[in-house]
Amino acid sequence: TMIRHVVFWGASAAAFGTGVYAAVSYTNAGKRAEQEKLYNQSGTTPREDARALFNKWASSYDSKVAMDERLFLISRLRKKLVCQARGQVLEVGAGSGRNQGYYPRDVSLTLVDYSENMLQQAKKKAGEAPNVKFQVADAHQLPFADQSFDTVVDTFGLCTFEKPQDVLAEMQRVCKDDGQILLLEHGKSNWDWLTKYLDDRAPAHAHRWGCWWNRDIDRLVQEAGLSVVKESRHHLGTNYVIVAKPNKTAGTRNQARTVA
Repeated sequence: TMIRHVVFWGASAAAFGTGVYAAVSYTNAGKRAEQEKLYNQSGTTPREDARALFNKWASSYDSKVAMDERLFLISRLRKKLVCQARGQVLEVGAGSGRNQGYYPRDVSLTLVDYSENMLQQAKKKAGEAPNVKFQVADAHQLPFADQSFDTVVDTFGLCTFEKPQDVLAEMQRVCKDDGQILLLEHGKSNWDWLTKYLDDRAPAHAHRWGCWWNRDIDRLVQEAGLSVVKESRHHLGTNYVIVAKPNKTAGTRNQARTVA
């Protein structure tokens, strides 16, 4: 009798636990599906969601991306781009500061990011460097006056920004008339099969990483009105290195602002 009771209650507990696990898994799967459906429809990750993700990963972010960057020699592309910076330099979406070691030593550098935790990692890389400033700021509405910088930089940010067109407009606004805008981005390939691969997996990738890896970078740059001086593409066309000039007559340019 005792054995029967033990078997009965054990089986009941196992069945109950299995039912709870199945219900929770079903609910979570439903939430994930709804979230990915939302992202799939919008093609954007809300900036507060992205901020929360990067704040969460800040301490481990460099280790997460290190292998891919070594494999694809991304550090070479970073160095090739930012070594062209001059004068007063602004880097938007600076993250953990992975470009810092490649800037010329005579520039005055300001790094901004919406994630305070990522900027803390960048500060650690800077050490006591006197010509580097850090500011938590939303790249969609930069807290700087018009024509404040000689060089404005973004690396791997257009995939993450909620409204990349607005960020490009802001980068133009704060760039001097004779300044330059330097971009290193990843996006759609010039090979259809690879673009389809990226498209099919974009919602799930964005849900996990806050990054839309299939955005049309050339189209974004063209619509923003940037005057491209030089462009090269790498890794089957998925990585873009762009040197551009701000276009003062661009229709997408934000209204001029004076910031105290």
